[in-house]
Amino acid sequence: MDTPDLGWQVAATSASSALRGQPFPGWRAVLAALRSPVWPVAVAALLGLGLLLAFQQVVAHAAAQASLRHTAVAAQLEGVWRCKLMRDRGDRDSCLAHVANLAKPMEK
Repeated sequence: MDTPDLGWQVAATSASSALRGQPFPGWRAVLAALRSPVWPVAVAALLGLGLLLAFQQVVAHAAAQASLRHTAVAAQLEGVWRCKLMRDRGDRDSCLAHVANLAKPMEK
């Protein structure tokens, strides 16, 4: 019986396995750099910096909200003070009711 010539398959298989066994020479330097202890420190530093920036944003927003609330409360107290200085009882009650209605959206 004639056996077919399978030499080309053997050559192709050995060539592809040789390529798979030997990575690109430039990758060795890249993999060695990734294994160095500098990367975990750099990632931790970037993560810490990101957390500090997020914390700064939260604190700045809270400070702005507190300032707005302080201004609103001061305006309401000034309005109540002006209303209580009125001599006529009907005007005073009307003014206090108006100030109380203005303060309703602020209360949550």
